[in-house]
Amino acid sequence: MLYPKAWFKFVPLQDIRNYFGEKIALYFAWASAYILWLMFPALIGFIFFIIRYTVADCDDSDGTFCTKDWLIIIYSIMIVLGSTFFD
Repeated sequence: MLYPKAWFKFVPLQDIRNYFGEKIALYFAWASAYILWLMFPALIGFIFFIIRYTVADCDDSDGTFCTKDWLIIIYSIMIVLGSTFFD
């Protein structure tokens, strides 16, 4: 069973490199950086989810955007930019 304190431990890259080689250690370094990078969109997405379902529904008959629509647009742009600049 994984405990929450184990989530924030660093990957022993030097030990992995010594045992498995540089290619495998590079993969683990990339995977840990990618997981860290994905924590921010997940947190923001969760906050937007809470806001979206606590804000009252609006009437779309007049053709204007609601708060819910703006949250989806902002989050989509953030995901596109984040995936573009992840390198």
